Amino acid sequence: MPSFDLTGRVAIVTGGSDGIGKGIAIGYAEAGADLVIAARRQDRIDATVEQLRSMGRRAIGVQTDVTDEAQVKSMVEAAMREFGRVDVLVNNAGSSWGTTFKRGTLFELEGSDFDGIFSTNVKSQFYCGKAVAPIMMDQQSGGAIINMSSVGGQITGTSPTPTMAFYSATKAAILSLSRSMAAEWGPKIRVNALMPGLIQTDRTRNDPNRRATDEELAMNIGLGRVGLPQDIAGAAVFLASDAASWMSGAAIQIDGGPRPRR
Repeated sequence: MPSFDLTGRVAIVTGGSDGIGKGIAIGYAEAGADLVIAARRQDRIDATVEQLRSMGRRAIGVQTDVTDEAQVKSMVEAAMREFGRVDVLVNNAGSSWGTTFKRGTLFELEGSDFDGIFSTNVKSQFYCGKAVAPIMMDQQSGGAIINMSSVGGQITGTSPTPTMAFYSATKAAILSLSRSMAAEWGPKIRVNALMPGLIQTDRTRNDPNRRATDEELAMNIGLGRVGLPQDIAGAAVFLASDAASWMSGAAIQIDGGPRPRR
């Protein structure tokens, strides 16, 4: 059985200072990886890096706006100066449920509203992937890229959600971008996507548009509860490890299961 051990590997996690990104970073540290945390808020970066170091891992934080290609390149350069390699990239940073991007019907939204969320959710993943891909290709062991999409990016079932058209469009674009990266950068680099459902984070707790309690939301989830960041971390560890060595261009849905029959 291939190993889930990440000892000796270096992982960059964007948006890694809180929420799902922090949960993944902690999961990687538990699996033995060293970490580069890229995020906007220095105070949260510092707190997360300190926690990872307390677990016995090497870790650095780089304040980065991932919508700025120059800052992305500088972040990757900092990773190389510190560790000399990049084995895993988790493109987690982006607008998500609970983020205050503009919502509305298609008649209410403007093109400029789409530009902002597309840059945050899609162009940022392109910038980060493009920055690490040459490094991974030069490494004998290659590398793994995990792009964060969402169940909102599907075009089946009840998605997309009304008033969330632009968000859903970007998450669907990430699925397509991931397959293009996998096709162009294989066989040295494996690229896969994760599609979380509703995850309890500071963003979702403080979402001004949220009207339901966790208990009410859980009634529509097969496993009977809202997800937690650590529920995503296990899949992220799997995709980064040798256990997923023949997996690329795929998307894993993690949403607690379909609505139960009452």
